[in-house]
Amino acid sequence: MPSGAQSADFTSLYTEHHDWLFHWFRRRLGCASEAADLTHDTYVRFLKTEQLPTPEQSRPYLMQVAKGLAIDWHRRRALELAYLDALALLPQRDAPSIEQQQFALETLAKIDQALNKLPNIVRETFLYSRFEGMSYPAIAEHLDISESSVRRYLQRAVRRIQPFSEALDGLPGTAAAKGLRAAAKSIERRKFLLGVSVAALAGMAPFTYRSPVVKRQFAALRTATGERRMFILSDGARVMLNTASAVALDYTAKERHLRLIEGEIMVTTAADPTATNGQPPRPFVVETHHGRISPIGTRFIVRQTGPVTRVMVNQGKVAITPQSAPDQHLLLDAGEAAEFSKQAVRKVPASGMAGWIRGKIFAEQMPLGEFIAELNRYRAGYIHCRTAVADIPVSGAFPVDDIDRALAMLADGLSVNVRTFSPYLIVVGSR
Repeated sequence: MPSGAQSADFTSLYTEHHDWLFHWFRRRLGCASEAADLTHDTYVRFLKTEQLPTPEQSRPYLMQVAKGLAIDWHRRRALELAYLDALALLPQRDAPSIEQQQFALETLAKIDQALNKLPNIVRETFLYSRFEGMSYPAIAEHLDISESSVRRYLQRAVRRIQPFSEALDGLPGTAAAKGLRAAAKSIERRKFLLGVSVAALAGMAPFTYRSPVVKRQFAALRTATGERRMFILSDGARVMLNTASAVALDYTAKERHLRLIEGEIMVTTAADPTATNGQPPRPFVVETHHGRISPIGTRFIVRQTGPVTRVMVNQGKVAITPQSAPDQHLLLDAGEAAEFSKQAVRKVPASGMAGWIRGKIFAEQMPLGEFIAELNRYRAGYIHCRTAVADIPVSGAFPVDDIDRALAMLADGLSVNVRTFSPYLIVVGSR
């Protein structure tokens, strides 16, 4: 279907069905802001697939998608509450940090999504073995199955959660099991109440629930979407946070430790004021999900994104050590950049990484789809780029503090149409 026809159909889908869909979510969630979020996500689902129902099918199809999203929302909420309730019973010394809790919830949500497609007996076998430490004979007796069945069920579950197996090691067992069981009970109950079959949900893409834990601002340093802010630490070091970023601080007598929970930062280190009377300076370390960064009298940028962390050195030197491969240690000089995962590190071009410091996105022949993905970091809601225009090259300097102006610059300089459906939903397509 031509992009213009798609745009017209989507406009009709949005204007004719938005209000009743929002009120449907609000009655079932009891929260206007969450209802607005899920209404928005329903339409984003259609934009990403670029497959629209016929006018006659629109309402029933929207209802089916909405029911699936509501079920996922309740499942994730049940998982989170049960997990946090179980953590509250742990001794303080064993309780994970706030950022560890956030990471655990994200991991458990992925595991829940994978295990949800398995029979309950397989799921329970896995939970008893992996999180509660029960032996094969004990599981067999408890579930009234044979030990060979225990082994077979475990193999099936392990294959399903293989992509997340590395992240399981740091999860508190009992709390994780309680969270996953609560999620399973919640989804069965909600399927019954909403009248959605397992088969109907099977083809739906996973929904990303906006966890209250993630929403709450527990990090010592943090910025909202679209905000950039400079912080001065107790030792004189300066940390500038880009949009939607969060950093945890742990300054001890032995180390000055920053953990980048999410987002992007620029760090300017300072001499350790406690290094007096022959005392050596405390090491300064930045940690991400993927490893450690040790600067040597320097200024550098760190961005954590998906499976990798990117680092660019402005001044001085930086040593990078991947979490699971300390032998892959890499030293960067000023002007150099690298990206690393937990297993490996490699040098990459440094161009464009520092533009946000000046409030700009510097694009040079950047595909429009990638450029829109960058704009989405700085604006609440969602900007969708249609496939038909995603490969158009973009060049120029665009403001990150005024996304509407950046979009207007796109519309003026390229043969694209920018259509605003609401403050939180914008579509970029062909004219």
